[in-house]
Amino acid sequence: MAPITATGLCRVTVVAPHTRMDVALPVHVPIAEIQADLLLQAAASPNGEFFVNDGVKGGGWTLARLGEPPLNPDLSPAQLKLTDGEELYFRLAADTAPATVFDDVIDAIATAASHRAGKWQPSTSRKVGLVTGTLALAGGLVTAATMAGGLAGSIVLSAGVVALVACWALARAFEQHHAAVLLGLIGVGCGLFGGAILLIPAAEMSDLGAVHLLAGGCVGVVYSALAGLAAERSAPLFHSAAVACTGLILGTALRTWLEVPTQAAAATVAVLALAAIPMLPMLSYRLAQLPMPDIPRTPQQLRADLETLDGELALKRSARADDYLSGLLGACALMIGVSLPWLGAAETVSAFILCALLAFVVLLKARDFSTLRQRLPLIVAGLVGVGCLALAGGLWLEDGWRLGIVGGGLIAFAAFTILFSLVVAGKRISPVWGRTGDIVQIILTLAVLPITLWVWDAYWWIRNI
Repeated sequence: MAPITATGLCRVTVVAPHTRMDVALPVHVPIAEIQADLLLQAAASPNGEFFVNDGVKGGGWTLARLGEPPLNPDLSPAQLKLTDGEELYFRLAADTAPATVFDDVIDAIATAASHRAGKWQPSTSRKVGLVTGTLALAGGLVTAATMAGGLAGSIVLSAGVVALVACWALARAFEQHHAAVLLGLIGVGCGLFGGAILLIPAAEMSDLGAVHLLAGGCVGVVYSALAGLAAERSAPLFHSAAVACTGLILGTALRTWLEVPTQAAAATVAVLALAAIPMLPMLSYRLAQLPMPDIPRTPQQLRADLETLDGELALKRSARADDYLSGLLGACALMIGVSLPWLGAAETVSAFILCALLAFVVLLKARDFSTLRQRLPLIVAGLVGVGCLALAGGLWLEDGWRLGIVGGGLIAFAAFTILFSLVVAGKRISPVWGRTGDIVQIILTLAVLPITLWVWDAYWWIRNI
């Protein structure tokens, strides 16, 4: 059977009690909007004068496959997975579907197999092939990591260029956007990794330091920009990758040129990423080129209300803005999540406190976003911070303190999350609790800056002026 999306039409046979009709159904129109026309055509056919009245007496006509329940009228042929050549039957709503009768066991087995979920599809082959190729490329990168040096770095960078060219071809020539995104991400990863190992002496991967990561971040930004140009439809994702690479550049530049401690560089990157989050919605709005609403300045302008907007264009740009917001939030969450382990491992009180503050501020900040792909990265970053706190406490504290503080804290945190998921989630919460969360978030956010200055030893510097 040919896929129904090939031509935008689905050619099926509609069988009524007195006639058969070969029709072409638009694949993206709900059945409910098509069924009235099909009923009129069936009633206009020979011997169809009583067709409509019979339907009224029997509770109405429904469309169904043979031996199956009626089709959901709110779904389109594409959503119902109709294929060319299928037969649909007009059946009275009051009648139950007759049981399917098979000629033999082989027919029953074949019918059951054709309706069984989880069949191997061409899309499955494409996904398996892409995953296999990605794993093979990852193995090649691991091999390059064992060698390092200019030759290995050049090979990895060349592989990244090839991946970007393939990304451009798949996105522009073949319109395989998911595969193009995967190859674009592979290209960005190759640029980041290849730039990092390019300046390392051969077979000296242990020499990887801030200066090498700085070079890798710079190459990663360039490759991300090229990937955004190659797969323009997924440009928000690659622009967000460039933002994440910029965070890497900032942190490693502080370590390389100012020679600040690692925890101070990590604190700077994390705090700047946290400060950028409130600005992301409006930034995404502007990047998507959504028009700004004009505020009426006179009573005549208010009464006129002449502003019009292309609905289809507005929906497309709104989806683009959502993509930008999701990607930029993911980049900020990644920068915070990568910085928190460095703060947790610093073995200083100031870094430990800042790690705790950032973790809980990010968890509270996740409440401001409603979609999964926007909220989940922030939650993951916050949980990384909680894990770093637990690990640092388990390594530094003595046995008694470790059991009471780390063990008790984790048990309390687990009890809170489990009770929230089972009792609170999905229910209406009192505005008082929401306002309490806002106040706690504001207090913790205000405490971030002075603790960051403590991590930088700014108070010691001010005292010694």
